[in-house]
Amino acid sequence: MLDAFTELPAGNLTSMRAELVPLDAELALVGLYLRLMQLRMGERLTFSIDTTADARAELVPPLLPQPLVEECHPPRSGMQS
Repeated sequence: MLDAFTELPAGNLTSMRAELVPLDAELALVGLYLRLMQLRMGERLTFSIDTTADARAELVPPLLPQPLVEECHPPRSGMQS
């Protein structure tokens, strides 16, 4: 799990260099982010990412899904751990 701490920033930097990236790569970054949030939230946070192979192959702007996920679960300083 600790590898997610290094993979997430590295993945974000790699993704930002391209105009378009496969949705699959972006969902992998979202998965890393959510696994890190699970460390903090424990059983209170569950998630699944369910997409078709065709959707995962689509090209999207880098970091497109990340803000949507963060808005659903913002890491606030006052949030109970």
